[in-house]
Amino acid sequence: MEKYKREEDKEKQEEEKIIKERPIFIKKGYSRDHRPDLKQCVLDLITSQDGDIPLFVRVGDGNESDKAVFGKVLVEFKKQIKFDSIIGL
Repeated sequence: MEKYKREEDKEKQEEEKIIKERPIFIKKGYSRDHRPDLKQCVLDLITSQDGDIPLFVRVGDGNESDKAVFGKVLVEFKKQIKFDSIIGL
């Protein structure tokens, strides 16, 4: 029973590290629609292979670079998914 409580406390601490609330800054940034007059935000979405099931969603600032944030998004996703339970080893 004590082991279960320790594991539960550990999971709560990991969740607190992942959840970092802060406001989203809607700013002018690079527009792929060629609309520099509009403000925008970024939605990072990771889905299953067929694209039917969303696995991870993150909203970001309108002027953040995909290259700079991609690694951080993967780290956050990896923290939330237990791959051993999915693979079935």
